[in-house]
Amino acid sequence: MKSGLHVFAEHTLWTGLSLGKVMLQSLKAWPIPREKRKTKDCVILANGPSLNQSIDDFRHKLAHYDLFAVNYFSNSAWFEELRPQFLVVSAPEFFLPDVLESYRQSVDTFFQHLAQKTDWPLTLFFPSLAYKHSSWQKKIEGNPQLSWNYYHTTPAEGFEGFVHWAM
Repeated sequence: MKSGLHVFAEHTLWTGLSLGKVMLQSLKAWPIPREKRKTKDCVILANGPSLNQSIDDFRHKLAHYDLFAVNYFSNSAWFEELRPQFLVVSAPEFFLPDVLESYRQSVDTFFQHLAQKTDWPLTLFFPSLAYKHSSWQKKIEGNPQLSWNYYHTTPAEGFEGFVHWAM
């Protein structure tokens, strides 16, 4: 069992290392667009088995919130009906060069659906990894309704207050 001093020293070390990583990553910062928000509240449409039931149960309320969708939501039947304002992409297969062909096809379908179906303003959020791999931009740059931003994926460890601040 670790002593209190040992735990404190460990948290201090991890906080310092994480702070350094966060500071280095923050040298390249991307501003978060605030002008596109309708409300201060939002609903996250996370892909999963319960999403269809949740949408059925709360569809009439969703129009009153900013909607965030994730990953392959543009491939769903709900995409055009719900018209989310934001879409967060976090799956690594979107930008890694060596993925299974089935993933590559899903990613191509994702970008194709975005480019063809989106006729409302939609802001995409991509991990900073996407900034280095720009081939995906060519697939959607012809749609003026689409804009994108990047977010850092730097893990933070250490004291709980610091970790919350860093996130």
